[in-house]
Amino acid sequence: MLWQLGRRFVLVFCVVLLVGLVVMRPDNALVKAAIVVGIPLVIYGIAFSWRRLAGRLGVCQCYLRADGVIVTDLFGRVRDAFAGDLVRLANEKIGASGA
Repeated sequence: MLWQLGRRFVLVFCVVLLVGLVVMRPDNALVKAAIVVGIPLVIYGIAFSWRRLAGRLGVCQCYLRADGVIVTDLFGRVRDAFAGDLVRLANEKIGASGA
């Protein structure tokens, strides 16, 4: 959650900087604008690359098994597990509500 909040803050900050560069038009505005645009591109590129790598390596996965659900952490270790009875109960409640 903090990573996502930080990415959004950086994006908003960069947009504000770009607007400031357009309004004030300082010397070397093109170089400064390229740096400001490059920062969020790098951050979002790293996040996208991590998601792709995590998917290939099988980390941060949710496995549905006969006895329940297992959620793994960044290193592939079991972070949380739910018994199959709890999963069925949740499905029944969701199905009963019509959502």
